[in-house]
Order: sequence, then structure tokens, then C-alpha cells
Amino acid sequence: MVFGGEALEVASLKPWSRRAVNKDTELVNMYGITETTVHVTYHPLTEADADRPVSPIGRRIPDLRTYVLDSRGRPAPVGVVGELYVGGAGVARGYLNRPELTAERFLDDPFCPEPGGRMYRSGDLARWLPDGSLEYLGRNDDQVKIRGFRIELGEIEARLAEHPAVQDARVIVRDYDDEGDEQDQRLVAYLVPAPDHAPAVRELLHLECTDPEALARTYELPNGMTVFQQNKSETDFVYDEIFTHLEYLRNGITIEDGDTVVDVGANIGLFTLFAGSRCPDARIYAFEPIPPVFDSLRRNVALHGLNAKVYDCGLAAKATEETFTFYRHNTVISSSVTTADQAHDLVRSYLRNQEELTDGGQDDTAGDELVDAVVDARLDSEQFTCRLRTLSEIIAEERIGRIDLLKIDVENAEYEVLKGIHWRDWPKIRQLVVELHDVDGQLEKVVTLLKALGYAVVCEQGNRLLRNTTLYNVYARRAEHPEDWESAERAAAPARPRWSGRTALVTDVREALRATLPEYMVPAAHVLLEELPLTQNGKLDQRALPAPEDRLRSAERRTPPRTEAELTVAGVWAELLRTDAGDLDAHSDFFALGGNSLLVTRLVNRLAQATGAELTVQSVFEGPTLAAMAAEVERRAPGTPQGGPLDVATILESIDLIENMSDEELDALEGRNQ
Repeated sequence: MVFGGEALEVASLKPWSRRAVNKDTELVNMYGITETTVHVTYHPLTEADADRPVSPIGRRIPDLRTYVLDSRGRPAPVGVVGELYVGGAGVARGYLNRPELTAERFLDDPFCPEPGGRMYRSGDLARWLPDGSLEYLGRNDDQVKIRGFRIELGEIEARLAEHPAVQDARVIVRDYDDEGDEQDQRLVAYLVPAPDHAPAVRELLHLECTDPEALARTYELPNGMTVFQQNKSETDFVYDEIFTHLEYLRNGITIEDGDTVVDVGANIGLFTLFAGSRCPDARIYAFEPIPPVFDSLRRNVALHGLNAKVYDCGLAAKATEETFTFYRHNTVISSSVTTADQAHDLVRSYLRNQEELTDGGQDDTAGDELVDAVVDARLDSEQFTCRLRTLSEIIAEERIGRIDLLKIDVENAEYEVLKGIHWRDWPKIRQLVVELHDVDGQLEKVVTLLKALGYAVVCEQGNRLLRNTTLYNVYARRAEHPEDWESAERAAAPARPRWSGRTALVTDVREALRATLPEYMVPAAHVLLEELPLTQNGKLDQRALPAPEDRLRSAERRTPPRTEAELTVAGVWAELLRTDAGDLDAHSDFFALGGNSLLVTRLVNRLAQATGAELTVQSVFEGPTLAAMAAEVERRAPGTPQGGPLDVATILESIDLIENMSDEELDALEGRNQ
């Protein structure tokens, strides 16, 4: 089978080559042009070629010569992009009745050993490979000139296509109008993520069109992974605990490829993501009974293609149903057992510990009343009836032969989970990590049970944010040699997962370009697409390409703080969020910029000191934008009537009316009011 005509996208042959019926078919990619009597080069395709980012066109046919020349007509070194010229017996004499075009494209061949040799200037870009074959890189017609630099768009596209996270790429020039009448031209790259190296990014692009509401609940973690989440502050805290401080891999606890991991109380699945990305061949079973949280868990497992099975139920001592209280702003304390008072005390202790660790000697420590107001504002809840099963029931159902790590985080019900393990299943469990609430002697019960079952046990309250709470981490492990615990902790962590988020992918691609191309050839913007828009003829439909978000135009649309109240609020935000007040605008969101429950207490205190306005905690949560907060400051400023905003226009109209009254009219008005 011979391919010709358009440039061959070799990656598209992967599904075809996987079919057994095609294994004996030989595929040949041929490059040719009419001016050289159709064919110029040929390349027998192999299975490995399907992973190449550009089209391999191979070696010349015997009666032709091929040259890759730079802009001055000199031979380009191996690996350097140049224009492809063809010489030899197959080259035509020229274009019929078009002498000017013939003179431009059919040239004397300075490399021909025989006098009178001619060569054809193809207008195609190519480069030599070390093995003497050629790669096709696009058309030289795509050369543009920007800010005095001549740029080959095909060369940029070839570099982009070399990135393993990019399946396809196109670069175009877009015109932008600046403040004057001149046009501002910029390079814009359009990238299609590779399905095998960036499936999560492709799925996010698909959701952008099909389920934008779900996409709005996503958040890109510091390591570049995108997750569906319930609230950013909580996600940041749990991420730090699991990914940064490796709280579940302390005291000799390990996970390796091929292990079986059970995640009880998975929440949105950050530990499941951690285990699955660290050990892709691990098999994971994750349990989360509360419907809205389970939805995030399910989506995260699917988004990242983990080898995990998720269950919309909890685990307990027996199969039953129970009512769970769901705290939407503090999902990790949602439970069927935790009381409202326990939830309040736990969040209050966490805030006080966070304040102590981050105050840096500041003198605006929040009073107890203000902290309690913050806690109450963040403990709104709803209830769900959830199904519970036992771990032994799951072990039998899934035919699980061993559990290398059992992780439990179920808010005051940890011992109940352990009671649901039949005695015959305990030998299958090698390691446990239990985040445990020491209420009613639970810590002693769990430790006693695990030691009786032959585990070496360590209890810690290592996270300083959990001091003065009832929370402990219990690490249990069947270890014949306790000295191995320390060495296990020193095991090198694998490289972080990559290309699981749009920002991370674009940043990585841009850095790769900067390492190989001059700065003027690096596109000003990179736009990710699920697929490139094509015309009916299979050509790129440039008119259908979406315009990138223009940072300059976005800046022009900004509404900077203008009123005295907005400027005051911006100044307080800048101090608390460690940002520049000049970067804030009226639509900036306190929590989107890094604000959290602790900072709310400081915010209320500092605004009161600066303006005398006593904002409520609830008003901050309900109106988190700078404009809304400034309006609340104005409304609550000392001396301002609290009956609602003043109608200034009506007041001025009334004053004007009174000033234009005659003495008789004023006397009559005064008489009516007596």
C-alpha cells in the first residue's frame, strides 16, 4: 500500500497496524511533486514510525538528487531545517507559457557533477536525519515576518510535534490592534494533546463543550494534576498532607507497583490519585458514601485513568444504612458519627493552630467570638442516607488475595471499619494507616487490637495543625525487622505525574520550545483543542480556530479600585494575600486569590481598624469580591444609616426644589410641618 498526496500523519496508522489481519501488508510513504515527474523519495513504514511526530519521507529514488538548503543556498547540516530541492533526470523543463515562474522555481544545479544540470525548488521544508533519510516538515510558503524576523511556521510546528504530550500542532499569525493604527502580529500555537500522554487534558477539553458546570469545579494542584473538588482551601490542605509531607508513607509504610490498596473514606480521592500516580500498576479500591463527594471521586479516577474501582458506600462493622451529615465546606469531617459540637471543636482547633503557625508575630489575633463566627459560617450541612458494607464482604466479592495497604479516614468510625474484618481476612492485610479520632478510648482500642494481631504500631500527631485535637495517625505494619522502617522512608519518590492539567501541559511545551528555538519564534499564546477544525477538503480551517484570550485586552477590561472603600479593601487584601494591590480589580475574588477561613478573621479585624466598619463573617463569605466587600464597608461605616443605600439623586433634586421656592412657599411649607 502506497501513501501519497497530502503529508502522512503516521500516528493515524496505529489502530490499523494493531489489527492482526494487516500484519503482512507493507506500507510505503512516498513523497513527490508533479514538477519532478511525481515521485521523489520513498520510505517503507515500520510500527515504530507511528510514534514519530512528523512524516518520514525516506530516501531519493535512483534517478533523482535531493538537497536540503538554507536561505543562502548552502547545504543544511544534519537535523537543521531547510528547503528541499530536487535535481536529476526526473526534473521537468519548466511551466508551459510561464517563463517568470519557471525562472523562479527551476534553477541551475551547482551541485551536479555534469554541466547543464537543473534542480527544482520545491517550497517544502525538510531535514536530514543521521541515517541519511529525510523528514517532511511542511511548506516554506508559511514563512512570515514578525518584528523584523523571518520565521518558518513549519519549523515551530515540527518542534511542537516532537513533544510527547502533543499529537498535532499548527501555528498561525494573528493580528491585534494596539493603541495606534498599526497592527500587532503575534504567533499563536494550536495544540491537540496526545491521547496516550495527556488523556486527562483531552477529557477536560471535551468537558469544556459538554459539561461546563462540572469543569467549573476543577482545580489544578501544585503538581499539575487537575481534580474535581468541593472547595479549594480543603483540597490544598489535604494535598499538602498527602503529596508534600507524605503523611501516609511514614514509619516504614510503603506502596509499590503491583500492590493492592484499599482507600476507606476516600473523599474526592487525593490519596487514591497519589497511590495510582506513584504506582500505576497498583490496584486500588476506594470507598466514599456521600453522593456529592463520591461524584468528585468517580470523576477523578476516570479523568486520570487509574487502575481503581470506586464504591458509593462506606465500610462498617455490619451491612446497614446510616444518616451522614455532609459539611460542604469541610467535607473531610462529614460522618455518620461526628456530632455538631465535635465538628465545631475540631474546626476551631484547626483554625487556632493555623493562626499560631502563620501569624509571624502579628498583633491581630482573632478573638474567640470571631473565630466561632467563622466556624459556624463554614459548618452549614445537609444529610444523606448512605449504604454501609463490611470490608470482608468486599474481599470475598472481589476475591482479593492480599491487601498491601489499608488506609482508613472515616471520622469517629475507624474502629467500626476494623470490626468489619473477619478473623480469616486479617492475615491478608500487610499494612494499615488509620487517621483516628481519640473519642471514648478509640485510640487505645485500635492500638490494642492491632498489636494483638501481630502488627508493630506507631501513633503520631505529627501534623502541627492537628495539635489540641483528638486526631492521631496510627501506622501498623507486619515487620520482622523494625530497623527496615527507617530505610523504607528514604526510598526515592518517583517523578511527579505530568500533563494531567492544561496549565502544566502548556507550561511544559513552552519551556521545551524555549530550549530549542530563539525567543522570537516562541508563540505568544498556546490554545489547546480537542481536535483541529478542518475544511471539507481536509485542510486546516483557520477561520474556525478560536482566538486566544488576549492578556492585553483582558487588562483593558479590568476595573481597578477607584472609591476610597475599594482602595482600602485592596490595601488590606494585598497585605493578607501577599500580593500587589495594583494587580487587584473590582471583580477580584478573595478566596480565589488564596483567602481562607483563618484570613477571614484577620480581614474583618483589619477592615474594622482601617475604616471602623464591623463586617460580619457571613457577609465576607457571601460577597467575596472586592467591589462587594467595599460596598459592605461603606454600608457599615460609622454614621452611615443602616436602612439601605441613600438615593443621592433624589436628595439633590429636593435641595434644588427648596432653593428655588419663594418666601411665601417656604412659609406655607413650614406651616404644614408644624
